[in-house]
Amino acid sequence: MNKKRTILILGMFLFPFCVFAHGEDVLLPMFFQVASVAVFLIWLFSSKLHRTDKLILLLSYLLSLTAVIYFTWNIPYRQNKTIIDVCWILGPGLASLITFLILKNRKR
Repeated sequence: MNKKRTILILGMFLFPFCVFAHGEDVLLPMFFQVASVAVFLIWLFSSKLHRTDKLILLLSYLLSLTAVIYFTWNIPYRQNKTIIDVCWILGPGLASLITFLILKNRKR
């Protein structure tokens, strides 16, 4: 039973790749966004920062992610695909980097 469950989970994760067979990059921005969040969380929890600094960085990331989604929600995606994808992927990371640099300079 456990082997069937593993195969089912693997199949569920590989199923969205069927979309790529038609040349549609429907899920690519979503995968990049999930990867961006995962990389940020791994970096945040493995860093040797104080808890308050980690909380500030996490709130900065989540607030900037919310702001990017809010401001790009009503923009037509087909005409502005590249701009929206770059904002969704790089925006929260850059905002958190700026927040990190501000926190680092404030400690000096």
